Amino acid sequence: MWTDFLEQINDMMIEEKAARQVSDHVKLAEICTRIIQISFDKNELTKMREFLLVLCKRRGQAKKPVVEMVALCQNTLFPKLPTRNEKYKMLEALREACEGKMFLEKEYASATKTLCEYLEADGKAEEGTKIIQEIQIETYGSLETKDKVEFILYQMKLVLMRKDFVRCQILSRKISKRHLSEVGLEALKIQYFLFMI
Repeated sequence: MWTDFLEQINDMMIEEKAARQVSDHVKLAEICTRIIQISFDKNELTKMREFLLVLCKRRGQAKKPVVEMVALCQNTLFPKLPTRNEKYKMLEALREACEGKMFLEKEYASATKTLCEYLEADGKAEEGTKIIQEIQIETYGSLETKDKVEFILYQMKLVLMRKDFVRCQILSRKISKRHLSEVGLEALKIQYFLFMI
């Protein structure tokens, strides 16, 4: 059913296309984030996720609007989502929006880790393990050492829960002793050796 909300979004989509064609990245980012914010404010959460994916996958879409939309969804709107189910759906949409984009490696890793933590808390650790063990975090060049180590330790934690010691051993080799010796990673170093024991 056509509504005033959809009419408003349709007008903005026309603006978005015009800004994209002239490569006005600042205006483009502003329009895209406004579309997401209005959808959220109107409680059109399904549409909000749809628009996020449509706008991120547009042909010739610039980096700036994609980064800003993902940041808005992940940092500002995600904590305000009303139900756990909506949070699950948002995490899946964020993972889909970030997948395969090198400039969104950190956001993709963060959304995946949060999703797996939710699954673990809801007693679906097995499902979370399957999702997280597919990610080769050590190949993500844009992540800091601390983020990578935390991510691998979480992978180790989940595979240890299912007593998969071989996979834990494989994952442990992705963390170099040199990285563990860095200042500020003392707590992670202790956790690493506890897992190894």
